[in-house]
Amino acid sequence: MDDDPYTAPRKETLVRKISSQRSMIEELDIKTGTLKKTRKQGVVSDKTDLKESKDIVIPTHPKSPDTELLIKTAIVANDFLNNMMDEERLQAVTAAMSSMTFPPNSYIIKEGDIGAHFFVSEEGTYEVVVDNKVIKSFGRGVVFGELAILYKAKRFASIRVTSGARVWLLERKVFQKIMMKSGRKEREENVRFLSTVSVLKDLEIEKLHKISDLLKREFYATGSTIIQQGDPGDKFYIIRGGSVNVIKTDKKGNDRLVGTLQRGAYFGEQALLHEDRRLASIIANPPGTECLTLNRIAFNEFLGGLDKLREVKLSDTIPRSSTMTNIVSGEASFTGFQRGGSVVGV
Repeated sequence: MDDDPYTAPRKETLVRKISSQRSMIEELDIKTGTLKKTRKQGVVSDKTDLKESKDIVIPTHPKSPDTELLIKTAIVANDFLNNMMDEERLQAVTAAMSSMTFPPNSYIIKEGDIGAHFFVSEEGTYEVVVDNKVIKSFGRGVVFGELAILYKAKRFASIRVTSGARVWLLERKVFQKIMMKSGRKEREENVRFLSTVSVLKDLEIEKLHKISDLLKREFYATGSTIIQQGDPGDKFYIIRGGSVNVIKTDKKGNDRLVGTLQRGAYFGEQALLHEDRRLASIIANPPGTECLTLNRIAFNEFLGGLDKLREVKLSDTIPRSSTMTNIVSGEASFTGFQRGGSVVGV
């Protein structure tokens, strides 16, 4: 491999190059089933591995400039990984990834397993398999398996090789070591993200830092009920990665999909502001949803007086339409495949 030095382009440049590098992966059509009535607790980000990784040596594996660009472009395009990246971390993660090849008909990932690596495809073709059914195929320049290094989550799908494959991979403990050693700490990452959320972007930086100190990062697996319509509210949620479906249940018990919320959207504030019950159910979409959550006390102290939240009138419809997409008379398109850099977060 060519080991010439390569200087990382800025993230904005990388994002612009994504569309020219490869076409966007098409949306995965997910059918809405019967709404689950059991609300699942989110998985809080686990810092145990950070302590265990203190003795891990971060490796360096040489790559050509084209390969580095391929990996960086895929990472920047991924909602879950991009949340954690600055230039230093992006360079370190890319440099530490090692290469592996797989023959046709082999499985890189198996549905239901607990994974320890994430991958970027460089050569070959691949199939995404759920419940023994092929739901999608993809080629080079795609991230998969990233949720395994962020959360101890089971693989959502299997990845099967259909033609000779070369991938670049990184172990969870090495990734955590890089996160611990370099770049911004989680507090700064959260503040940077909060400043992009519509309802928070005009707050003073000191207040954003205080809010960040009280946030919890939680992950909800595909199909989990984050909020159940009719339940009392105890948390405010901001989507940091992935997407959710908003489901309304009518008086006859029929469920209706009324919209999809994406990264940067927020929900759950109405029940906290008005001491009311949840107006709708919120369901995590593939590959899962990462949220920043704020409990009732912290929400009321820092956000309860915001005019942008209080000016929304309470009604039977889902409020805050400016943060919702794809609302079409109870139907919505699903974005199971996130922006071009991720397959299914397996």
